[in-house]
Amino acid sequence: MRQRVFEILIDDKVVIKETTGVQFRVQFDVTIDAMGHVSYLDLLISNLKQETINKFTRDSKIGFRAGYADAIDYIFVGRVRNVFPERDIATRNTRIIARGGNKDKVAINRSLGKNVSLSKILTTIAEAMGYPIDFQIEKFDVKYTSGYAMTGDAEAYLNELSNTHNFKWVLNNDRHIICPEQDGRTSHIQTIDMFNGHEGYPEITEVGLDFNVRLNPYLQIGSLVNVESKNKTFNYSNLYFQDIPENAGTGTYKIFKINHKGDNFSNDWTTKCTGYFPVSYTHLTLPTIILPCRNRR
Repeated sequence: MRQRVFEILIDDKVVIKETTGVQFRVQFDVTIDAMGHVSYLDLLISNLKQETINKFTRDSKIGFRAGYADAIDYIFVGRVRNVFPERDIATRNTRIIARGGNKDKVAINRSLGKNVSLSKILTTIAEAMGYPIDFQIEKFDVKYTSGYAMTGDAEAYLNELSNTHNFKWVLNNDRHIICPEQDGRTSHIQTIDMFNGHEGYPEITEVGLDFNVRLNPYLQIGSLVNVESKNKTFNYSNLYFQDIPENAGTGTYKIFKINHKGDNFSNDWTTKCTGYFPVSYTHLTLPTIILPCRNRR
């Protein structure tokens, strides 16, 4: 049985680490959503010493590493926003809420000359916001022949460019992750099946695919995945299908939302992913569609 492990770091120094014997109870919920451009951490720790609680100060850098003894990595890096004391009968809990990136708006005042590339604009915005950028520069070679001027909120310009050029972005692990909707961040495709941690049945929806695996810190925003499962569920709003072909919903998807959830005192140690905009996809075309029943006169 693989040993589950975790570490909590403040300003790059380990303050809590999984140990054998008596352990802290740690419950966490990490969401990284490139569709909404947000990443956050909800962390609940039981029976901490006051001197340890005092290290979780507002705006301090917090890092959370989780996984297994043979596979552990960062699943969240951000800034502490709030610390709340809680009590459950005899247990004293500390809840920590953290967010990826700066909370306050960052202003930018830059004018880039003629024929500036989209990649240069994105790099300039990332520098203004104070984070390195992670993207494939060759996929952002569009030229602005008249130049590009920015005066105001840096994030607003990033959102405007995202809508114009069809890419998604999120602050993840203190880096700007930028990924085109039609391509993954890399050409490598990971296979998700029963032999590498796949849990339950994948769910096919109108917009993509939801699937669960045992907690996997190496699944990243923009990763390409191929989920292999003979059994699938379908959630197409209020349409119901019969005679579903076996290959329906199969293909390669890009991960644009990740949720890591765990509790070291229970079986909860899971990564849930949502894959959008499949690179290749067998569409659900069925001969029989049953519509919801309506009253007839």
